[in-house]
Amino acid sequence: MTKNKRRGNGEGTIRERVRDGKVIGWEALISYIDLETGLVRRKSLSAKTRPAVLARKKAFEQELEKLGGLPSQERTVAHLLDEWLNSVRMRVGLKTLEDYTRIVETRLKPALGEIPITKLKLVDIEKMARKLVEAGKPNEANRAVARLRMALSYAVEHDWIASNVAERYKPVPVPAKHHGIWQPDQVRTFLEVMQGHKEHVMYTVFLTTGMRSAEVRGLRWKDINLTDRTIHVRQQWLEAAKASESRFAPPKRGSARHIHIQEGLVQLLLQHRARQEAERAELGEAWVDFDLVFPSAIGTPMLSTNLLRQFKRDTELAGLPVIRVHDMRDTAASVMLASGTPLTLVSEILGHQDTSVTLKKYVHVLDQQRAAYPVGQAMYTASDEHNDR
Repeated sequence: MTKNKRRGNGEGTIRERVRDGKVIGWEALISYIDLETGLVRRKSLSAKTRPAVLARKKAFEQELEKLGGLPSQERTVAHLLDEWLNSVRMRVGLKTLEDYTRIVETRLKPALGEIPITKLKLVDIEKMARKLVEAGKPNEANRAVARLRMALSYAVEHDWIASNVAERYKPVPVPAKHHGIWQPDQVRTFLEVMQGHKEHVMYTVFLTTGMRSAEVRGLRWKDINLTDRTIHVRQQWLEAAKASESRFAPPKRGSARHIHIQEGLVQLLLQHRARQEAERAELGEAWVDFDLVFPSAIGTPMLSTNLLRQFKRDTELAGLPVIRVHDMRDTAASVMLASGTPLTLVSEILGHQDTSVTLKKYVHVLDQQRAAYPVGQAMYTASDEHNDR
C-alpha cells in the first residue's frame, strides 16, 4: 500500500482512497456549519489526483465562505476581516472605508491574518503593536488594534467566538500633535497678499466660514444665496484613492447647515463669479460644468493635492508659517472664539453635532478667554465706572 503523502499547511484532512491495496484516488474531508440547523457537518470530496481534490476542496471552501458557513475553528483573522469590511461597507463614508481597508491590508492581515480567530491571543496582538511602536508609529498601532477590536466584536455578535481578546489590549501612549494655526493678524496679512489672485476668494471662504476642504471643493453656486448672504452646505466632494470612485456626497453626518456671511464676502463672490463666467466663455466646450464655485481650471472638482500645492506656494509667498489646508478651518474657529463669538454659534457654523466637540477641540482658545475675562471682572469694572462718576 502506498504511504500517505504528508499534507501541506492549511490543507485539512487529505487522504488516499485505497481499494484492494491499490490507490484509486484522493479524498478531502471538510467540516462546515449547516446554516439551517447550526450544526457542524462533514463533507467528503473525491478526485483521482491530489491536485484535483485540492482544487475541489478550495472551490467548496470558497463557496462556504460566501455563504458564511465556514466553521469558527477554520475561520482565520483574514477571513473575519474580509467579512467585517463587507458588513460595514454600506454604513461608513468613503474615506473611512478606505482607511479601514488600508489598516486591514497593510497592518492586520500581514501580522495576524493566518491565525484562526479561536486561537488569537493577546500576545499576538501585542507583538503586532510592538513592531509598529518600534517603527515609530504608536498611533498606527492603536488604530490597528481598534479596527481589530471592531472586527472581533462582529465575530462575537455572530457567535463565532465567545469573547473579544482585543478588548484587553491597553493602548500605547501617543504624544499629542499640535498643528499650527494662524493668529488674526496673520490671517489679515495672508488675505491682503492674496488680493488680486484667483484663489483669494476661496481662501476667504476657508478662513471666515471654517468649512471643510471637501465642502469648499464641493460648493455650488446654487448653494449660495447672495441676496440673503447665506451659504448652504449641502454636499462635499469625496476624493477616493481611485479616481473612478470619487463622488459628490452629502456632508458628514449632522453637518448640513447654512452659514450667514458678511457683505464684504458677498461682493468678493460676485466678482469671482463674473471672472469665472469669462473663463468659461473663453474655454467654450472644453469647460465641464458642475456649477462649482471653486473648480479646477476646466470646471471639474479640484484635486486636494493641487489645492495643497497651491496653498503651500501662497503661504510661502506671504512669508507665513506653513500650515495644513485643514488648519484654515481650525484657524477660523479659533478666531471666532477669540473674538467672542458664542460657543454654540461657532459649533453650528462648523457643523459639529454638539458643542462638546467644539469645546474639546478648541479648549486652548477658551482657556485664553478665561484668563482675559476672570470671574467678577464685569461687576468690578461696572463698580469702578460708577465710582469715577
